Amino acid sequence: MTHIGLPWAWAWVSLAVMILLSLWILFREALQTTVLIERPPKISKFTLNTQMKRRLLLSIRAVMALLFIVLISVGFIGNPIPERNLSIVLTWTLWWSGLVVAVFFTGSFWCAICPWDTIASWLVKRKIFYRSGQPYSLEYKVPAGFRNLLVASFLVVLLTWFELGYGITVSPYATSIMALGFVVAATVSMLIFERKAFCQYFCPVGRTIGMYSELSIVALRPIDTEVCATCNTLECYHGNELIEPCPTHQVMGRMQSNASCISCAQCVFSCPHTNVAWKTLRFDDVLLKAKRHNMSQSIFLLILLSLTLLHGLTMLPVWEYWINSVATWSNDSGRLMFSFTLLMMALIVMVLSAVIFVHWVSMKLLYTSLQNSHTLLQSPNRLREKQKLYQWLGSSQQQLSEQQGPKQQRMIHDNSLPDNLSFRLFFNFSFATLAITFAYHIAHNVTHLSSEVRNLGPLLLNPFGTDLKPLSASAMLAMHESMVVKTFINILQSSLIVVAFAIGLKVILVQAKKILLTTGIDKKISFLFLMPSIILLLFLASCCLWLLTQPMMMRTV
Repeated sequence: MTHIGLPWAWAWVSLAVMILLSLWILFREALQTTVLIERPPKISKFTLNTQMKRRLLLSIRAVMALLFIVLISVGFIGNPIPERNLSIVLTWTLWWSGLVVAVFFTGSFWCAICPWDTIASWLVKRKIFYRSGQPYSLEYKVPAGFRNLLVASFLVVLLTWFELGYGITVSPYATSIMALGFVVAATVSMLIFERKAFCQYFCPVGRTIGMYSELSIVALRPIDTEVCATCNTLECYHGNELIEPCPTHQVMGRMQSNASCISCAQCVFSCPHTNVAWKTLRFDDVLLKAKRHNMSQSIFLLILLSLTLLHGLTMLPVWEYWINSVATWSNDSGRLMFSFTLLMMALIVMVLSAVIFVHWVSMKLLYTSLQNSHTLLQSPNRLREKQKLYQWLGSSQQQLSEQQGPKQQRMIHDNSLPDNLSFRLFFNFSFATLAITFAYHIAHNVTHLSSEVRNLGPLLLNPFGTDLKPLSASAMLAMHESMVVKTFINILQSSLIVVAFAIGLKVILVQAKKILLTTGIDKKISFLFLMPSIILLLFLASCCLWLLTQPMMMRTV
């Protein structure tokens, strides 16, 4: 079965808008002579479930755990036909496609009701929500080498390999095995490490949700920041006699990013001042404000971008030709999993290489501009500007003192750059791609959700698919007809890519402009410095538009 793609007219209009945005940024915003100051997040007064009861959250978690157990049973003993098995339809059609869309509206709330964590908590701590007095856990700290997203990056690649390469989406038995594997992983992690290390560092689904929640319109935030500023007990971090401490080591009053928050609401119930609540905020504020210092986050985001594009590529009619060509070259046979692995790794390497190359070009332009520029004179005003630049980049006082001469004057050379400047610029661009990845993921999944949930009703009445036969060709065709007006989907998909591109431009601009203007780089060089990153961002957005215009071959129900 084939889904018709986005009309080319919509794609060309979207591309034209993005090009105009790029030109406007380059010729106007990038040439301003004043430093752009980041605004704080504008949090609305509308609060969502400020006093959500513990029992309500506990009930939701229990229901999700029970549903999970039912789906596991259906996968093992239910109808083996994919479109006639409830575990396949609910897992890969409704949950896997709808979860990404839900993140925009609910943030990381799925992590709060995740059945993997619920079952693991019950097995290890013998409690699902309240604090356990004697948990079956060694409570070791996670080794420093694993306090990053490198394991999650590997697992998200492995999960994609099973989904697209192995074909787990058409095997109820394999789907149930995979789900149980996540429960075992969460349980073992909780047995060994303190708090919820699996959720914070290792879970590929949770870390993807965490990154996407940077663009959510809902998040846990303090009601009054002054209350958090004067708090000395930090129950949100340490917990109390009833409530567990924050499972991901977050302090509410200092939290700028949503990436590590799993919305478990422990801070809501432990705060003695009742000062934590779910609040609505602008979907781009968190991404623009939060500072990034973790290289593993950048690697995770670029891998996530590669795998999201891979989902679209594997559904193209030409994909079969590509994988067969690789199989012929590599002498592969059978299910062609080796050929798929080669193509998947090649795409990841291509995306990483493109970003690294563009970053290298930008750094060469910046370095050349500092060599040829005569604006960085050793005057008190310029020295203070340089000091501000170092402080913003997080350089240590030792780095600053190393530049002091005998008379305690900082000697600044025209070609000097902070040691960590290159890494910071790399972080900034990788997070600029997050909006593109998230938008394309939603736009792609909307196509699935608008047509492939028709089969859900009969399966809810007959969960195990007893006596159900395979769908006929006509029934399969009818099932894939969109339940939503196609024009609405086209407008939504085009708008998502354009808005995401605009957000990516803002991320590049907000983070790079301070460096450009504080170092006194010439306006013409500022134009050249920003252009490589913007061109690559425009190319990535154009690739997403092109994928949306292509007819998509459906793999499963």
